[in-house]
Amino acid sequence: MGKKNNLKLQLYTLSFLILSPSLALAFTESYSKFIYSINKFIPLLLIFSFFYIFLLRPQQKKIKKHQNLLKNLEKDDRIITAGGLYATIISVNNDTIEIKISKGVHVILAKQAVSSIIKQKKIINTTITKLTTKDQKK
Repeated sequence: MGKKNNLKLQLYTLSFLILSPSLALAFTESYSKFIYSINKFIPLLLIFSFFYIFLLRPQQKKIKKHQNLLKNLEKDDRIITAGGLYATIISVNNDTIEIKISKGVHVILAKQAVSSIIKQKKIINTTITKLTTKDQKK
């Protein structure tokens, strides 16, 4: 019985050695086709990642920052409009704001036209409070 098992093992090893080059060739051909197909997509992946990292993501951050700016608009904030006008906010509505450009000149403006905030009322109030407390200590 030991000789039969040993003979079977030898035949199995011999058949593996005979068939292995063809199996190895088939494996390497399919593997090389797989690697070739991946290599075709690597430039596309690099281009997509470049566009996402350097173009799309900064633009999304900028849009989100501008939306937060529009949500936080309050009365008496100093703003710069998209047209370059410096103004003070008089009132804030859902989609519009009323701004004061100079004495007696009030304009209704779309919120999206606000470019940036120069000074917020809160910042001015805290600065005044700090100055008055310093004066009181002296």
